[in-house]
Amino acid sequence: MTRVRLSHHRSDGLEFEITSFDQAREALEELPPGMKARSRSDASDSTFRRKPIAARDRVVSPQAWSWLESLPSEVRPKALVVQFPHVVNQLALLWRSDAECLHHLRNLMVDQRGGRRGFPVAVADEIAKLYEWCEKSIRDAE
Repeated sequence: MTRVRLSHHRSDGLEFEITSFDQAREALEELPPGMKARSRSDASDSTFRRKPIAARDRVVSPQAWSWLESLPSEVRPKALVVQFPHVVNQLALLWRSDAECLHHLRNLMVDQRGGRRGFPVAVADEIAKLYEWCEKSIRDAE
């Protein structure tokens, strides 16, 4: 395949090159100078350790919908449901076990493995509200 690189100038003075999709893909796959490629066996990178999300975890389960409906509206997560349905499904399974649920919520809020990106602010706020409400409910029941 012959590579054709044409340099063009836009009317606003910006210079660009016409490239093919293959050339663009190759450029995106190149590492910056001084960086080495990581192997999948690099255990320090959590993206390689994370198990793939199953198709059933891409939607909120019927049990999770029931759990959500049982929550007071002020603590019912919305962003979490949309962005992380697998987390909602897991919380619904653990909700009846106070200790396990609190432990899971705490682990969602605090990075135990290191190097995780964390949740978007709206989701993190909802998880914190759930934690506080669950903790208060346990105290009130004692």
